[in-house]
Amino acid sequence: MDRYAHPRPHNGIKAGKNEAYFREYAEALKQVVDTPVILVGGHRSIEAMNKLINETGIEYLSMSRPLIREPHLIKRWIEGDTRPALCVSCNSCYRTPGHACVFKLRGM
Repeated sequence: MDRYAHPRPHNGIKAGKNEAYFREYAEALKQVVDTPVILVGGHRSIEAMNKLINETGIEYLSMSRPLIREPHLIKRWIEGDTRPALCVSCNSCYRTPGHACVFKLRGM
Protein backbone atom coordinates (compact mmCIF):
# COMPACT_ATOMS: atom_id res chain seq x y z
CA MET A 1 0.00 0.00 0.00
CA ASP A 2 1.39 3.38 -1.02
CA ARG A 3 0.66 5.48 2.04
CA TYR A 4 0.37 8.64 -0.05
CA ALA A 5 -1.73 7.22 -2.87
CA HIS A 6 -5.18 8.72 -3.24
CA PRO A 7 -7.81 5.96 -3.35
CA ARG A 8 -9.92 5.92 -6.51
CA PRO A 9 -13.71 5.68 -6.46
CA HIS A 10 -14.97 2.14 -6.67
CA ASN A 11 -17.92 0.69 -8.49
CA GLY A 12 -18.97 -2.85 -9.30
CA ILE A 13 -18.54 -4.11 -5.74
CA LYS A 14 -19.33 -7.83 -5.46
CA ALA A 15 -20.21 -9.44 -2.14
CA GLY A 16 -17.44 -11.76 -1.02
CA LYS A 17 -15.12 -10.62 -3.82
CA ASN A 18 -13.95 -7.03 -3.47
CA GLU A 19 -15.66 -5.64 -0.39
CA ALA A 20 -13.96 -3.34 2.15
CA TYR A 21 -11.63 -1.79 -0.40
CA PHE A 22 -10.12 0.63 2.15
CA ARG A 23 -9.34 -2.14 4.66
CA GLU A 24 -5.56 -1.82 4.32
CA TYR A 25 -5.73 1.90 5.06
CA ALA A 26 -7.99 1.39 8.08
CA GLU A 27 -5.80 -1.37 9.52
CA ALA A 28 -2.67 0.75 9.07
CA LEU A 29 -4.39 3.72 10.71
CA LYS A 30 -5.56 1.57 13.62
CA GLN A 31 -1.93 0.68 14.40
CA VAL A 32 -0.94 4.34 14.90
CA VAL A 33 -3.97 5.90 16.59
CA ASP A 34 -5.55 5.30 19.95
CA THR A 35 -9.10 6.02 18.89
CA PRO A 36 -11.86 3.97 17.26
CA VAL A 37 -11.51 3.51 13.50
CA ILE A 38 -14.47 3.48 11.15
CA LEU A 39 -14.00 1.60 7.87
CA VAL A 40 -15.95 2.85 4.86
CA GLY A 41 -15.95 1.42 1.38
CA GLY A 42 -17.72 -1.43 -0.30
CA HIS A 43 -19.53 -3.29 2.47
CA ARG A 44 -22.19 -5.50 0.89
CA SER A 45 -22.52 -8.68 2.98
CA ILE A 46 -23.16 -9.19 6.66
CA GLU A 47 -20.75 -12.16 6.63
CA ALA A 48 -17.82 -10.05 5.41
CA MET A 49 -18.71 -7.26 7.83
CA ASN A 50 -18.83 -9.64 10.80
CA LYS A 51 -15.48 -11.09 9.76
CA LEU A 52 -13.91 -7.62 9.66
CA ILE A 53 -15.20 -6.73 13.12
CA ASN A 54 -14.14 -10.07 14.60
CA GLU A 55 -10.71 -10.40 12.94
CA THR A 56 -9.32 -6.85 12.89
CA GLY A 57 -8.94 -3.99 15.32
CA ILE A 58 -11.50 -1.98 13.35
CA GLU A 59 -14.41 -1.09 15.61
CA TYR A 60 -17.00 0.38 13.24
CA LEU A 61 -18.18 0.06 9.66
CA SER A 62 -19.93 2.65 7.53
CA MET A 63 -22.32 2.14 4.63
CA SER A 64 -23.87 4.53 2.12
CA ARG A 65 -24.91 3.21 -1.30
CA PRO A 66 -26.45 -0.04 0.01
CA LEU A 67 -28.69 2.03 2.29
CA ILE A 68 -29.68 4.28 -0.61
CA ARG A 69 -30.80 1.16 -2.49
CA GLU A 70 -32.34 -0.54 0.56
CA PRO A 71 -33.17 1.85 3.41
CA HIS A 72 -34.32 -1.13 5.52
CA LEU A 73 -31.27 -3.31 4.82
CA ILE A 74 -30.17 -3.56 8.45
CA LYS A 75 -33.71 -4.53 9.49
CA ARG A 76 -33.72 -7.21 6.78
CA TRP A 77 -30.46 -8.63 8.11
CA ILE A 78 -31.67 -8.53 11.73
CA GLU A 79 -34.82 -10.41 10.71
CA GLY A 80 -32.68 -13.22 9.28
CA ASP A 81 -32.55 -12.45 5.55
CA THR A 82 -28.77 -12.19 5.27
CA ARG A 83 -28.51 -12.05 1.49
CA PRO A 84 -25.99 -9.38 0.42
CA ALA A 85 -27.17 -5.86 -0.25
CA LEU A 86 -28.92 -5.35 -3.59
CA CYS A 87 -26.73 -2.35 -4.45
CA VAL A 88 -24.68 -2.98 -7.61
CA SER A 89 -22.35 -0.03 -6.94
CA CYS A 90 -23.11 1.73 -10.23
CA ASN A 91 -22.73 5.16 -8.57
CA SER A 92 -25.75 6.45 -10.51
CA CYS A 93 -27.44 7.42 -7.24
CA TYR A 94 -24.95 10.24 -6.91
CA ARG A 95 -26.19 11.75 -10.17
CA THR A 96 -29.89 11.90 -9.23
CA PRO A 97 -31.80 14.52 -7.25
CA GLY A 98 -31.70 13.52 -3.60
CA HIS A 99 -29.31 10.64 -4.34
CA ALA A 100 -32.06 8.20 -5.28
CA CYS A 101 -31.25 4.71 -6.51
CA VAL A 102 -31.90 4.56 -10.26
CA PHE A 103 -33.11 0.97 -9.94
CA LYS A 104 -35.72 2.00 -7.37
CA LEU A 105 -36.75 4.94 -9.58
CA ARG A 106 -37.33 2.45 -12.40
CA GLY A 107 -39.35 0.20 -10.10
CA MET A 108 -36.73 -2.54 -10.01
